[in-house]
Amino acid sequence: MSQRTLAKPNKFIHFVVGFFVTCSFLWGGVLLAVGINGASAGRIFIALALLVAAWLCARAQRGSWSLNGFGTSFYGEIDSPYGTVHTKWLSIFFVPVVPVRSYYLFETSDVETTPDEHKATYRQARFPGFGLYWPSVEKSLVWTVIGGFALILVYWLFGIVPGTGSG
Repeated sequence: MSQRTLAKPNKFIHFVVGFFVTCSFLWGGVLLAVGINGASAGRIFIALALLVAAWLCARAQRGSWSLNGFGTSFYGEIDSPYGTVHTKWLSIFFVPVVPVRSYYLFETSDVETTPDEHKATYRQARFPGFGLYWPSVEKSLVWTVIGGFALILVYWLFGIVPGTGSG
């Protein structure tokens, strides 16, 4: 693991890449959902191409960016032998869907802004190899599945069943 200093990213480029990741992931998912229900093979190909483009751009993107829960977010913070690791995910409504890359997380400063608030600054280093730390990915998936079951249970307990007109 190298301890290199990352250059500060240009905010406009960060926004453009993040916005592209968000839009291509969103529209790729919409086209794929529509395509599965009987649309042409061309539409399915375009949807898969958009999803792959979103994943590749998210791997190159520094940090994370999302718009109303669509985009990239970090989940699955876990301790490893070399430090804290978290994984960047493509997310829909803040729910992790596709893992992109894992990062080592190093706290560089912790400033007390008020007696109740701290502002921490972190430095990240990409995980070597393919870039995924599987214990972090597993932790995110487990919590996503638990959250999904909890949501289904709440819907079931309160009688809110989609398509029945109740609720």
